[in-house]
Amino acid sequence: MPSRERVLRLLAEGLDYQQIGARLGVSPGLAYLVATGHPADRSDRLTAEGPGQVPGSTQHLATQTAANPLEDPAVHRWLRQRARQDPGMAGADAKGAD
Repeated sequence: MPSRERVLRLLAEGLDYQQIGARLGVSPGLAYLVATGHPADRSDRLTAEGPGQVPGSTQHLATQTAANPLEDPAVHRWLRQRARQDPGMAGADAKGAD
């Protein structure tokens, strides 16, 4: 397990949590936890304060396989089905058709 001091030193050298995790053989989220004492998903804290904290979202450090559901064909099928079932949306679609 890497020490907090080592992770903070690597941050000070300009590495990000992805690079630190790779260098130390741990996940980026674990490197963030070691440095800050808080989970990368910020489930226990809403603000970024203190050594090792980063502004903005850190969810990508906790969940490496983030996916955009709008890229999923099943989502597109579901949206089309919902639009067909909604009279207002179906009417708007008919007006926009060539």
